[in-house]
Amino acid sequence: MSPNIWFYGAFGLLVISGALHLVIDILMPLLRSAAFSLDTQANFIGMHAFYAVSIMGLGLINLYLLKTFPVIFNDAVVIGIYIGIGTFYLMGAAMFLGVKPPVVTMLLFLVLTAVGLSLIHISEPTRPY
Repeated sequence: MSPNIWFYGAFGLLVISGALHLVIDILMPLLRSAAFSLDTQANFIGMHAFYAVSIMGLGLINLYLLKTFPVIFNDAVVIGIYIGIGTFYLMGAAMFLGVKPPVVTMLLFLVLTAVGLSLIHISEPTRPY
């Protein structure tokens, strides 16, 4: 089994959850305009919009890279960097957003990325140096 399937799932999860987060937490209350006013809730809107757009951007860029240059994702160092980025997003979501779904999303992202990383080492043949 190719580890790229797990990476498609991880980055696709970021795109879908970021879009849903943007629509549900930002656009729907703004369209109703009765949920909150822009003066008192600008910090809420800013943090949630930044989080949603940034994880959507991370997911879209990496889906493009995965489709165009799949060899990049066979390096354990690159996947380690993505695990670090996911950990920072997890800490930010847990400390600043105050809601549970972004934390669960980032945990799922970390699990899918870690499974893909473990499959890289299993499917990779040993190379003599």
